[in-house]
Amino acid sequence: RLRHPNVAEVYDFGVIEGTEDVFFTSEYIDGTDLFDFSDGMAEPELVKLVVQICRGLEYIHSRQIIHYDVKPTNVLVTRCDPPRVKIIDFGLAAEHVDEALGIIKGTVSFLAPEVAAHRNVDHRADLYSLGVTLFQCVTRQLPFRGETNLDVLRKHVTDPVPDPADFGAK
Repeated sequence: RLRHPNVAEVYDFGVIEGTEDVFFTSEYIDGTDLFDFSDGMAEPELVKLVVQICRGLEYIHSRQIIHYDVKPTNVLVTRCDPPRVKIIDFGLAAEHVDEALGIIKGTVSFLAPEVAAHRNVDHRADLYSLGVTLFQCVTRQLPFRGETNLDVLRKHVTDPVPDPADFGAK
């Protein structure tokens, strides 16, 4: 039911018979992930892609859906001219804010502090993850690292977000 130029279309979904495993099928996107595509990209070109990501997120958020796993590998950029962004992988998405309370959903390096701390979550969690995504694309590094996933989660919750300029970003 999601139809937007910057969101991958899902054709079917369900549960595999005899199991608790779920599946979904979606459109094939001939492209590359945002991290690889943005390598060496000029800022004005990256801004055009960011606008498309924001449009896709605005669309899903207007339908009360939170993606929960915004990261460079879940943002594909098509090979067409001009390039088009497609947000993919809605495997963790939830329609209601309270569906995820008490459960950490997402990729640790991109988690919003409220998700990591089991606080109330809304669409702004995706915007935080988008910020981490852009930080990584611009600096080619993640803002928070640790020996364990728990170390990284703790930093998302307690540490100030580092300045990208400290990582060599202009």
